Amino acid sequence: MKKENEIRSSRFPYDMAPWCIQKMSRVVEELARIVEIVNDKESITEEIREEMLFSLYPAIYDATKMLSFSCGAEWSHTDRDILLKGGDLAFEELQVKYGLIDETQDKDRKRINDINEFISVCRGFLQENRSPNRTFIHELLGRTRIKEPLIDCLGDKLERVTMGEIEWSEFVSEALVLLSDIERKQNRK
Repeated sequence: MKKENEIRSSRFPYDMAPWCIQKMSRVVEELARIVEIVNDKESITEEIREEMLFSLYPAIYDATKMLSFSCGAEWSHTDRDILLKGGDLAFEELQVKYGLIDETQDKDRKRINDINEFISVCRGFLQENRSPNRTFIHELLGRTRIKEPLIDCLGDKLERVTMGEIEWSEFVSEALVLLSDIERKQNRK
């Protein structure tokens, strides 16, 4: 993230901006995916497509507002239009605009179905600082379609970092062990 934006809550003693960014990024990303599905499905009639997009319109409007607010970035009504027209790739355009990533990386935004690729990308994020890599790992978990209980465990541990229950360094140690366990389990197959 380019600029530091703090969001405070009377319920928690720490900055909630990373948590807000994580949650709103997921909402905006999933809305982008729905737009892409609606526009790509030939089996959907034009009438249903228009009705679905009409309902998505206010959700995308508010979700992009909340994400830009969480990032401390400028919001424009055209942010909604970018997402409505572009789906998944448009989400990257908004991430750049809001300072979450430096440039679009469509090759890195694809769904991950290969366990070895997941492990490799995750290890790369673990070698860096908490910010913005905690968010990147969260997004990586959202992009994987691999059914593996140890990956779910990794997600649970990441949520504990997000909530301030464990430090990043402790998470990194535990995550590396989990990734090694996943790798060993994969090699036994």
